[in-house]
Amino acid sequence: MRNRIVAGLADVTIVVEAATKGGALITADIANSYNRDVCAFPGSVDLFYSAGCNELIRNHKAHLIRNAKDLKQLMQWDDQPNGNNHNPQLPLIFELSMEEQRVFDYLKDCKESAIDEIAAYCDLPQSKLAMILLEMEMNGIIQALPGKIYKLP
Repeated sequence: MRNRIVAGLADVTIVVEAATKGGALITADIANSYNRDVCAFPGSVDLFYSAGCNELIRNHKAHLIRNAKDLKQLMQWDDQPNGNNHNPQLPLIFELSMEEQRVFDYLKDCKESAIDEIAAYCDLPQSKLAMILLEMEMNGIIQALPGKIYKLP
């Protein structure tokens, strides 16, 4: 399950080291099935933990990258004068459930809040709220911060 979440959330999956079997290759396969970019660093043909990366590259399942410049070129990330390479925009119109709307309104008023405070305010169990927050985060409506704190972007 974790591999699917990582592959689904990431713009690109980068495999640095992998044996011929393991979680990194599973995540790379899932990312490929989601039509996400996959990159791999090549390694020595004699090293056990380079075999997976080399195989991904050999089978054209991953782009060969050597450094950050290669990744930047592949992802078409241009230098911007303000240094901000990622400027996501919220959709102009989004339909929120009643529960999502309560969370949104609460975060709009308090700027940022911990999950337990949101749960208390919205009168939702944390297990249900966690699913709502994940969905809202994946849709770009809210942003998760360290410590289970959430805010509007």
